[in-house]
Amino acid sequence: MSTSTTNYNLIKPQDTDNADLKVFVGQNMDKIDTQMKTLENTINGIGSTVTASLTGVRYIRDTTNGNNVNINNYWSEIQAMDGTSTNVALNKTVTGSGTPIAGTLALVTDGTIGSASGQYVAMPSGVAWVQIDLGSVMDVKSVVIYRYYADGRTFHNVKTEVSQDGTNWYAIYDSSVSGEYAETASGKTITFDYTNIVYTQDPPIIKSSFRAYPNAVTNIATANTLTKVSFQVEDYDIKNEYDTGTSKFTANQAGLYVLSASCGIGTVTTPQLQLAVYKNSAIWFYLDHFYSGTASSATAIDIAGSSIVKLLKGDTIEIYVASSVTLSTTNGVLANSQRSYFSMSKIG
Repeated sequence: MSTSTTNYNLIKPQDTDNADLKVFVGQNMDKIDTQMKTLENTINGIGSTVTASLTGVRYIRDTTNGNNVNINNYWSEIQAMDGTSTNVALNKTVTGSGTPIAGTLALVTDGTIGSASGQYVAMPSGVAWVQIDLGSVMDVKSVVIYRYYADGRTFHNVKTEVSQDGTNWYAIYDSSVSGEYAETASGKTITFDYTNIVYTQDPPIIKSSFRAYPNAVTNIATANTLTKVSFQVEDYDIKNEYDTGTSKFTANQAGLYVLSASCGIGTVTTPQLQLAVYKNSAIWFYLDHFYSGTASSATAIDIAGSSIVKLLKGDTIEIYVASSVTLSTTNGVLANSQRSYFSMSKIG
């Protein structure tokens, strides 16, 4: 007589059983396939269908990662329709993952739909999103997304989410599950049921990571004083959290991050150097120290370090260096991407 396995209740025949392939193979493969897909979804952050404890929607967020025509991200309009077919998103506040490269965020809710210049907002390459605050919790029945559609392009890694509190998010559309589609003038209407949507608290497609390096030497003009190092060139910035103008990282999400920084110093004699991390514009801790108390031949020095740090949403990080002697354009923090860099990556 056949028995069942402990974990997934697979049918396990005994040596004396006559094998029925439909039962012993077919049913088992269906169960295995289902469990493998569940595991894949968990790894990819897709989540599983849950009963949401929502009474309405206040926030709507739409995320993309380029398209089949170019690497940028575009939105013309997002509508939130209530039970009376009224667009309750009209003229509501819009925020985004970074600074637009064309248009303004306000165009997303201005009531004008189109693919002409001035009718859409364009966001930089990489994962990008726009978010609408309806101002209060509303009984939204459907969301309509209008992206750039003039050439029927297809956007990648599309995810549309809703939230009641801005913290707990629920996916109402995910192209990794439902598939990609070509944009049209009709937009994409997403009708959803509050009791059958997917919880997506922290989807991996918007994980945080950046790296930057200097394009000019940072002078340490005042000895024994911490001076901010400028890292003006980005290698990458997945969530647009790093500002090259201020050399400041601002966390979009709370969590654990790996912080790494290195500063290559030009030739200097008898140096004493410190590499410091500032959080929210105040010194937090030192990543590295270098002390030489006796006179020596001029030499090049790198001070570097890394640490796992815990940040809250909105926390800022900057890198500072102090030197016991003045460092100028000949021996300051070098504009060298191999020796001088600053990076952050979210790991949890």
